[in-house]
Amino acid sequence: MAGDAWGALDAERRALQRAADAARLALYVWQDAPDDERLFHQLAWARIAAFPANTLVNEFTQPSILRSIETQSLFTAVGKESGLPAPFVETVPLSQIGGLLTRKGLLKGDAASDAGSSWVTLSSNASSFSNVSAASSLDGELVGRFGVM
Repeated sequence: MAGDAWGALDAERRALQRAADAARLALYVWQDAPDDERLFHQLAWARIAAFPANTLVNEFTQPSILRSIETQSLFTAVGKESGLPAPFVETVPLSQIGGLLTRKGLLKGDAASDAGSSWVTLSSNASSFSNVSAASSLDGELVGRFGVM
């Protein structure tokens, strides 16, 4: 392996060490929290420790970063919270997906932007297709041959 590859591999090892140390610490700090909240904090602290913002990260700064993890000073900028933004969940009916994508600028004025109408068509066609296929002659033939259904 090339020398650069070994250096990159060592950097990844250090990031994993910081992440594991932070996850263990979060497990201890949040031990009284419900399981899902504790896991959320473990993942958030691991992410923050693996890639600390506004911090020089190399083999020479690794010991000081590990100390800041141990003293939790790396996490004070975000407080005792997770460090992640609150999850945003929005339920959108399939018939409105095309309009939602167009509003957010994800789809331009091409044929794909008519996705909203195609969802309605697709879902209505699917329900009528199942009714048509149930009465097909193939089903009648299978029932006649096997006597089941």
